[in-house]
Amino acid sequence: MDMTRDPTELLSSLNASVHQSFAHEAECNARNENPAGWVFVRLVDQIKAFEDRLNPNEEIGGYLPTGVGADAFHILAVAYSNPDLLIFSGLNQHGRPVHLIQHYTQLSLLLTALPKLKEEEEPRRIGFLLEQNLGQAKKSQAQSASKA
Repeated sequence: MDMTRDPTELLSSLNASVHQSFAHEAECNARNENPAGWVFVRLVDQIKAFEDRLNPNEEIGGYLPTGVGADAFHILAVAYSNPDLLIFSGLNQHGRPVHLIQHYTQLSLLLTALPKLKEEEEPRRIGFLLEQNLGQAKKSQAQSASKA
C-alpha cells in the first residue's frame, strides 16, 4: 500500500473500486435473473446501429428464420417479458399484423431494409423509441429497488 498518498484520496479510490465491483455484480445478477431483458438491451443497440444506415425512404424490417420461405415484415415494436421471452410485432407484406413470441435462446433476427409503409410519411425509426422505453424501465426498477 502506498503510504505517501493522501489518505482521503486513497479511501476515495478504494470506495470507487468497491462501487464498481458492486455495479458489475448487479449487472451480472440482472443478466442471470432477467436474460430476456439483457438480450433486449443488446438488441436495441443493434437496431439503432442498423437504422443509422438506412436511407430516408427505408424502414427497418426483419426476417425471423423460423422456416423455409419466411417473408420479411416491418418491425413496429420489440418487447420482452422476463425471464425468457422476446416479442416482435409488426406488419407482413400484406399489411396484416404479425406478433412473434420467442424464447430468448432461440433468437435469430436478420435485419433488412424495407420500403416505407406509407410513402408520404417519414420513415419509422423504432430504435430511438425502444431506447426511451428502456430508460424508463431502468428508472422504474431503480425506484423500486430504492424503496425495498
